[in-house]
Amino acid sequence: MRGFVYAALAAVVLNGTVKAETPAFRVTTGEYPPFTGQALSEDGSVNSIVWELAETAGLAVSFQYLPWKRALEAARTGKYAASSFWYFSEEREEDFIHVGPILNDRLVFFHRTDLDLENWNEISDLAGYRIGAVTGYTYSAEFWQLGETGVLDIDVGPSDAANLRKLMAGRIDMFPMSEQVGYHLIDQLFTSEQAAQLTIQEQPLQVSEGYLLVSRAAEGAEQLAQSLQAAVDTIEPIAAAQSGSGIGNE
Repeated sequence: MRGFVYAALAAVVLNGTVKAETPAFRVTTGEYPPFTGQALSEDGSVNSIVWELAETAGLAVSFQYLPWKRALEAARTGKYAASSFWYFSEEREEDFIHVGPILNDRLVFFHRTDLDLENWNEISDLAGYRIGAVTGYTYSAEFWQLGETGVLDIDVGPSDAANLRKLMAGRIDMFPMSEQVGYHLIDQLFTSEQAAQLTIQEQPLQVSEGYLLVSRAAEGAEQLAQSLQAAVDTIEPIAAAQSGSGIGNE
């Protein structure tokens, strides 16, 4: 019987019906719903794009969830082939190849609907408002500089969720956050009646593009990045949200 099994396997190999194993594509990532998240469908809207790119490039993707700083470092050393996802940074070009964009994201000011907030041209036009921010977030160099010089009244908190609660309680007037992340958090934190009390300022503080970073230390990094970029060029990046669920709009 054993000889029969061996003969059958040999016949399969000779007939060329055994497929080569799909190359593994190991990617670090972190929690940033709705873009990335272990409990989200297809690991989040951005990571679902990474799934699609890998499949198109003939790769079998697997995600390793880590704190964001560790996720970047693990990919930088080549232990993992790539990291998803990051906004463009010239400083990271030395260690990574930017593949994308796979996301177009708007950073907008969230505020209560009862705040009479006029359109602004310069960030300094927002002087006089209490503006929330999150420790360690980039926003823009000008934003933090105006805060350090006292032009802007910036109230630093530990997270976007904490700032949303402060906003709802009237402890701050506004704060900048990714539009899609903001909508997602509001749906998670508040009732529909509460959510209706919040809105956004349509003019963005910043528009950023998100990228998959391929580690230059990974084996065959250049060819890998080229294959993934070719796949990117066949899709549309995730667009910035234009409206939210349960949130008022101006």
